[in-house]
Amino acid sequence: MATEKMEPWQVDAVCDILRYIPTRNVVGLHNGSACILYDNWTPNSVCVHSYIPEPRYLTRGFLREMFRYPFEHVDWIIGVTPGDNDKALAFNRRIGFAVRDRLPNGFDKGIDTVYQVMHYKTCKYWRRPAEHLPGCLSLDNVLGRHACDCGAVSE
Repeated sequence: MATEKMEPWQVDAVCDILRYIPTRNVVGLHNGSACILYDNWTPNSVCVHSYIPEPRYLTRGFLREMFRYPFEHVDWIIGVTPGDNDKALAFNRRIGFAVRDRLPNGFDKGIDTVYQVMHYKTCKYWRRPAEHLPGCLSLDNVLGRHACDCGAVSE
């Protein structure tokens, strides 16, 4: 399923599910089931929040789009996750986020807030087009989207 920008009512519904109160400039993407919200945009970072009720919707294409969108604008993505959400923390670690800090009782009484970060240079799912290795012949590279694993074929 194609990834689309979310309507404001869809963003509100996902925020309710996540027990999250957005701040400003919220943008959301979805593919029918999986949803990603971006907010707290600064000149060089953005916070990301995800809701993925069915793993089958978490395709490589959705992951690529999940990172393409913010990394075309900023260098850093910040994940803000409740410390008792073990599935989300494990998922974030698998896709490349690094824990930066924990705020004790930051999400709720007895529940820490875990801050995780990813820099665009460490993202496994998308690279800025100029960062393909020499000789990369990926059609997506030619079209300006990263889809190869860019161990790049040497010329």
